[in-house]
Amino acid sequence: MLRLFVALELPSHLKHEMAWFKNETHKEIKDVKWVSEENLHITLKFLGNCEEELLPEIESGLKNSLKKFSPFDFYINGLGVFPSIKRARVLWVGIKSGGENIVKLQQAIEENFAKIGFAKDEKIFFPHITFARLKNLYNVEKFFEKIEAKGFSESRVEVSNISLLRSSLMSQGPVYEKILELKLKTD
Repeated sequence: MLRLFVALELPSHLKHEMAWFKNETHKEIKDVKWVSEENLHITLKFLGNCEEELLPEIESGLKNSLKKFSPFDFYINGLGVFPSIKRARVLWVGIKSGGENIVKLQQAIEENFAKIGFAKDEKIFFPHITFARLKNLYNVEKFFEKIEAKGFSESRVEVSNISLLRSSLMSQGPVYEKILELKLKTD
């Protein structure tokens, strides 16, 4: 069985900047499991445990999903939390602009994967980069006040492909392996 998900991978310069930011701010918040630099991404669809024999069908579903998409850009900027600032469990990096293209891409993937038997995610998709998981419910208002001056710059990200990644759960955290990379159409 392969534990799979579809993602937008981030450029290394952005991952480095996010790692720098984590190093500058990690003392300001307790009981946090930071996402490792190499694992930072935007999840488009979590497929779960899949038989290896499904890989050709998954690849076909991804190719069908990408037919109408040309490369596009988005911009990241700012931090946020799920579910709320007073009861934070997840710290994320947000998408400032261009997120509508990510949403459309994710919806196309959802539609195509529903046709091949994968359950649709009923939650409203909110594009973000999970940055950290908080071990306890945490009020992050003071954390946000302290780190405001240390924010990272607005960064442009070019999207020209998507990846199918395998997630192997290890004691030190998940390890991701690229199974497949597909390019968005070019004219």
